[in-house]
Amino acid sequence: LLGEVSERSLDAVQRVHRLLGVALHTLEELTELSRAESGEIGLVLAEVRLDRLVAECAEDLRSAARLRELSLSALPPGSEARAPIVRSDGRRVRQILDNLVGNAIKYTPSGGSVRIHVTMPSDRSNARVTVSDTGPGIPAEMRTRVFEEFYRLDRDDGDARREAPHGTGIGLAISRQLARLLGGDLWVEAAEGGGAAFILLIPASPPDGASVAKPEGRDPASA
Repeated sequence: LLGEVSERSLDAVQRVHRLLGVALHTLEELTELSRAESGEIGLVLAEVRLDRLVAECAEDLRSAARLRELSLSALPPGSEARAPIVRSDGRRVRQILDNLVGNAIKYTPSGGSVRIHVTMPSDRSNARVTVSDTGPGIPAEMRTRVFEEFYRLDRDDGDARREAPHGTGIGLAISRQLARLLGGDLWVEAAEGGGAAFILLIPASPPDGASVAKPEGRDPASA
């Protein structure tokens, strides 16, 4: 609209655009965290096939993994009879998974791998979704602190953390709040062979008294 833009001016405009995007994303995260902490988020409940949700998550984030030269695999149960079905909010579960898998991709060095694994006990009381990686891992003394608001691991602790883009330190706090809103929980352990394993526990049914919102459409991975 204003005519020719010089290369120097275009570079400045692009930087401003990126910074505005980061600022907007941060504001959205802060709003979401505030709503979760105050119990203002209503759940849209439906039967959710976790194996389908996990497969969709892996497919959608596989290109991001390829850019960092990582393998990304989803290992759901091997038979229809064992399909992990829960009554939950599929959109919120997917939001948690996107954050966990995105973090794993961000902090795993090139040539490594990220794996999503779904398990459900024979009594079908709850399901577990584990997101594990071959990254630098999280020291035992920091495994609780990573879920604190604005807390970030030292960027000098491992090559993958130095290379990773800056984050807000809000995503894991939101994810744990959402997991508990769903009646479950979220924690981190050491992955077998090194790296970190984030474990999302999802009950077969939501807790009594959960805030339920009127559904606006079909949930992701609904049965």
